[in-house]
Amino acid sequence: MAAKEDLAEELAQQIRAAIAGASPPATPARPAVLESTDLEDVRIPIRRAEEHLTPTIPQAARFARAKSLVLRALRFLWRDQASFNALALEAANGVVAALERNRAEQERRSAELEEDFRRRDAAEDRRHDHGGHRKADDVPVDREIK
Repeated sequence: MAAKEDLAEELAQQIRAAIAGASPPATPARPAVLESTDLEDVRIPIRRAEEHLTPTIPQAARFARAKSLVLRALRFLWRDQASFNALALEAANGVVAALERNRAEQERRSAELEEDFRRRDAAEDRRHDHGGHRKADDVPVDREIK
């Protein structure tokens, strides 16, 4: 009788391993993108959604092991949906990363333009100061400016 139970247990383990190998990973591989905190309000819900990508049974639940086995056995039913969800979350992460890169580029361009305008203003001021032009404050009040 013990040999039959051992065979049944071995068969059950092989089935579990096959099902686990065929199912998508519980958490998707995150792209190796340096994340900043600029759009953290957008990234938080995406991270929460990644945690619930596929149905799982908490370990503290009653009959958790049995429920997990049933869940794994039926995982093929929502495999396509889980794949779609993973791709949608990956795309959302990509959009957020692109927005962050765009924001950084815009800030860099803005700083360059600001510096360029300061330099041009300073050059314009020097031309007016050294070009023989008098400032408005230097003109006597009783004389008209022509």
